[in-house]
Amino acid sequence: MGVRLFLPDTNILIYGLAGEKPHGECLKTWIKEKTLALSASYRKKFLGKNYTLRLPDCLIAATAKLYGATLVTFDLKDFPMKDIKKLKL
Repeated sequence: MGVRLFLPDTNILIYGLAGEKPHGECLKTWIKEKTLALSASYRKKFLGKNYTLRLPDCLIAATAKLYGATLVTFDLKDFPMKDIKKLKL
């Protein structure tokens, strides 16, 4: 069995980053133990390039990439990534 990873929902991230207990403590532990599964690489890639990428959108895109899923959205401009499949409804 590999390393046990933790993928927090956005509400855990919101409360954790605000310092709420126990969410913040969990995030700190997962970061320290390198067991936090979170992709912010999209955000880093597009920051400062005339895009406003929100963390939840980055997480959704990262999940689509991981599973090879098609991301379905009303607004394609929220997802400028070219390495995921997208469908506008």
